[in-house]
Amino acid sequence: MNHLLLLLSRWLHFASALLPCGCWLLDWLMAPPLRGQPWSCAIWKRLMRRELAASLAVALVSGGMWLACVTVSISGLPAEQALRPAVLSLVWHHTHFGQLWQMRLYLWLALAGASAAALALPNEAIRKVLAWLALLLATAFAGSLAWAGHGITGTTPAGRQWHLAADVAHLAVVGIWPLGLLPFVLALRQLRRSAEAQRWRVMAVMTARFSLISIGAVCLLLASGIIDSLMLVGTWHNLLASNYGRLLIIKIAIFAMMVAIGAVNLTRLRTRLQRAAITADEAIYAVVARRLQRNVAIEIALAAVVLGIVAVLGVIAPPVH
Repeated sequence: MNHLLLLLSRWLHFASALLPCGCWLLDWLMAPPLRGQPWSCAIWKRLMRRELAASLAVALVSGGMWLACVTVSISGLPAEQALRPAVLSLVWHHTHFGQLWQMRLYLWLALAGASAAALALPNEAIRKVLAWLALLLATAFAGSLAWAGHGITGTTPAGRQWHLAADVAHLAVVGIWPLGLLPFVLALRQLRRSAEAQRWRVMAVMTARFSLISIGAVCLLLASGIIDSLMLVGTWHNLLASNYGRLLIIKIAIFAMMVAIGAVNLTRLRTRLQRAAITADEAIYAVVARRLQRNVAIEIALAAVVLGIVAVLGVIAPPVH
């Protein structure tokens, strides 16, 4: 039971801890068209508040679940004994995991405060400064998960540094794509429901921006993923002969499916959406937006499966061990 709870808490925590980084990066890179008009700015702020509040709440609860599971595992005691204050305090203060979780709790508190202030204050100049601060804190909160997994492994000090840097980058970029698909599709749905005449043009510009962001994110994921795999798997034989390697192959296959769907969105649906923006054909707009929303929903479902595999990989010893 503890093993299943550990996997569940890791899955929930990875998703919720990486999403704030994606939200704030999209606020900087994708959202300017949305913030250009009062009505669309209100849509984006409302989405940001809901996404950040939900993700930070889930991150706090799932982080606590993860700590509890690790405490049970480290102590070797039954759950009712392991989760007593004295044992939890021992793990919290005197283990690498507990000290890491202390630092991440401080980051969580700072991120929650900066995010709330950035979304509440009306002054645009102050909002930008706080948004940048929230982005830095969200990146640190996401990247710090590298110290909770295999990211600190390596055969040499230089190898460990490269591996850790690749793992931090990998975690931060996942917040943009595929997890950034969630705020994107929610913004898409809200724009479709709006009665504003400019909603289709805003949607076309937003989609074009997100497509370009996704291309960069996929390239960074490939580069950091290759480094990560070389450090943890090492050889083709290890990839095919180990449980870790076979799970990694499944993860790569699902990732390829997501990239293929994204390529359709980029090469076909984005182009049709931009063409419809020129001709102001609302019938084409509605059809293309519906298909785009469906494809993104499929990508999000596949991303949930990938994160589940990541949760499992984190508790399996890689072949290099």
